[in-house]
Amino acid sequence: MSQRPNYQMLFMEKIKGLLSPQQALADVLADLLSVSKDSAYRRIRCETDLTLEEVLVICEHFRITFESLSNPNAVTFQFKQLKPEIASFRDYLTNMLGDLQRIKSFENAEIIYAAEDIPVFHHFPFPLLSSFKTYYWMRSIMNVKAFEGTRFNYGLIDEDVLELGRQIHKTYLSIPSAEIWTDETISSTLNQIEYYWEAGLFENADVGRAVCDEFIAELRGIQNLCEIGSKQHVGFRFYHNDIMIGNNCILIKAGTTRFCYLSHHSFNFMLTTDFAFSGETESWLENMMKRSMLISGVSEKQRNIFFSQLIKRVEDVREEMR
Repeated sequence: MSQRPNYQMLFMEKIKGLLSPQQALADVLADLLSVSKDSAYRRIRCETDLTLEEVLVICEHFRITFESLSNPNAVTFQFKQLKPEIASFRDYLTNMLGDLQRIKSFENAEIIYAAEDIPVFHHFPFPLLSSFKTYYWMRSIMNVKAFEGTRFNYGLIDEDVLELGRQIHKTYLSIPSAEIWTDETISSTLNQIEYYWEAGLFENADVGRAVCDEFIAELRGIQNLCEIGSKQHVGFRFYHNDIMIGNNCILIKAGTTRFCYLSHHSFNFMLTTDFAFSGETESWLENMMKRSMLISGVSEKQRNIFFSQLIKRVEDVREEMR
């Protein structure tokens, strides 16, 4: 009979990989479980068995499942359930900001983003565009009743929600990242703008054109990041890929830790810390980057052609708004 693995030891090793370099496992466990540091060490050394309640507390804190240790084919995802309320979207942004701040705390952290849609972080410096995206998500996806029967205009989104977005963007700029775009990455946002115009859901044409103007400014801003190849003194790599990506996929590399976000329900994300799944995702992304053209810092001609074509598509939609 084969010897059963020491699941508690495997559990502790998994947790260690999720800690930032500034954190000590014994200190974290002592705080989480309300035990002494010596008692925490005994659990780490497997001299004291973890109780079921303690396992659940640790799993909830680190967003992992014990099942993933005993079943290598089981991949568990967590997500923030959204309710049709403005407060729920506010919580969604608060959680996003917290996740980014946690990623930033790791040494050598990096975000690799395969972007079927424009990464949400880029929208937030532009108040009207980010208001439009927020309004679209809450009205058309979340079915928030407060927006029923309304048309988009200035001032519909609370300032504290927009401020959360600005903090998210600022934090994203401080984390090294790589983004993989296709020619269709802007299509989702562009289609949303076009649909709202054709459905009469802008207050007037001036508002629709102003959203397009900020969309163009956003694309020019991303183009500028590509030109200098960095953002706030951290690395920024931007790849143009000719193949449709199919889904937004974000890999977080933080030291030896890997975890992965996948999009669902248009803009929400599911998270897994599963090591094997994240490892396969990393390999897929590396392969995709090898088959893409790097247009940040190099390839000026290709970069200018790529962004000129995207901006022309937005300008064409803007011209329809008369």
